Amino acid sequence: MPIKTSQPISYTSYYVEKRKTKRVFLKQVAQLIHWEAVNNVLEGKSSYTLAEEKEPPLDKTLQPGVDQEARWVKKGGKLQYGYKRHYLSDAQAGLGMAVHTTPAKLHDSQLLGDCLKKTRLPPRSRVLADKGYRSQANESLLRSRGLRSGIQHMAYRSKPLTRLAKHYNQV
Repeated sequence: MPIKTSQPISYTSYYVEKRKTKRVFLKQVAQLIHWEAVNNVLEGKSSYTLAEEKEPPLDKTLQPGVDQEARWVKKGGKLQYGYKRHYLSDAQAGLGMAVHTTPAKLHDSQLLGDCLKKTRLPPRSRVLADKGYRSQANESLLRSRGLRSGIQHMAYRSKPLTRLAKHYNQV
């Protein structure tokens, strides 16, 4: 970046100005870049490890356009920043009945009640959901509202699904 002046200057003055400009630029860059993450990537380590309730450092004040309410989540070994949408739809017609949007780091099992609050289902309706919604709290919530559970069964470590549970998940 050339230094603009209205008067001729000496080479020494020019060199000093150039170094000052470069120093200011490098300070600005250092504020924007998380150098520990860069070093981890260069050394072949994963860029971040998500400990419980910790997010990768992201200075939201220095980055315009970064959503203040979105959150980090690690899914399939990759970090994602954003939101999750939870849909409640009619199985026969395929029409959406309720949508609930949350930060990405919230687990699905915590949000079934929020989706159910947004609509009125007839008694004895079967609520179908994937394995992420399976929990004792959700099962008791469905029973208390007079709904039948269609939440898929989930295998746990050293406890594989039975043949009946696998069949139930396929139906």
